[in-house]
Amino acid sequence: QQGHNAYKQNVGNTVIPKEQLLLKLYDGSLKFLALAKRGMETNSPKIKGENITKVLNIITELDCALDMEKGGEMAENLSSLYSHIMYSLVQANLKNDIESVSNVEHLIREIRDGFQEVMNQGAKAVCESPELNEEYRGGMQVAI
Repeated sequence: QQGHNAYKQNVGNTVIPKEQLLLKLYDGSLKFLALAKRGMETNSPKIKGENITKVLNIITELDCALDMEKGGEMAENLSSLYSHIMYSLVQANLKNDIESVSNVEHLIREIRDGFQEVMNQGAKAVCESPELNEEYRGGMQVAI
């Protein structure tokens, strides 16, 4: 009981910054895509389907979370890219197409690496110029 109470207290006190959560979602998508490909290679439709569904759920949520008003063209471009990813995954699932899953993997990795780069540059800029802190955080909210 004591351990359970300590766990509940720590869970309530744990806060993950939005930027780190975004990276974790992309990382999870990449992990699930690798598992889906393994399911295709081993002729396991259950593993393939479950993992493609997980990625579709993540990408759908990321798309729904875009702030089109604040994000403008960047949010629109991300939404289009997310739609392309979702369509490609549905087709890959239907056709058992490993190459399409690999292409989606590449796209998600590019998006993830781009956000990581922005975060790294933003963190550096914030350290050097505290006035940029608000601008940096506002830009990241586009995709979260």
